[in-house]
Amino acid sequence: MKRLIGVSVAALPAVAMSISPMFAGTEAQASVVPLHANTINYSGPATASLVIDGKTYKFKSGSCQSIKVSGITVDVDLGSVVQGKDGGPVKGNGKKPWFSMDLSSPSSDLLNAVYYGGKELTAGGPVTVTGSVVKSGSSKGTFQSSSGASDLSGKPFAVSGSWNCHGKFSKD
Repeated sequence: MKRLIGVSVAALPAVAMSISPMFAGTEAQASVVPLHANTINYSGPATASLVIDGKTYKFKSGSCQSIKVSGITVDVDLGSVVQGKDGGPVKGNGKKPWFSMDLSSPSSDLLNAVYYGGKELTAGGPVTVTGSVVKSGSSKGTFQSSSGASDLSGKPFAVSGSWNCHGKFSKD
């Protein structure tokens, strides 16, 4: 009997740890990334900046790549994206910064959704690019939205900024 009680007492911390998330308050869970989410953390030397309403946001630790099957000449991703069940970012992107841009000059250049400080700065939209949109690490330049443009959600879209792959580039 002592042996059995000793085993069950020793097992109590493991049981408590496994069920404690069920008893967490809703306030604590509001800041936790959902269990079904998948976080992709980009790394590398790529950097970008984004200017919206006169405020500049800086992004670092990113990668640049060419995605042949999608026809994307340069895909720039910086920071982290916290994906929900639908594959898109969860609301507020788990309070992680994320910058994403797809450059397929001359046909279409698109700034994707951008998050910073738990807020979606823009749903993204078409941009005009100047610089070096090439399938190499020398890809860098500036971008801006057209006057009177709307983002992908229909809101006014007035952004500008820059990107730089800093010599590192991968191809898929």
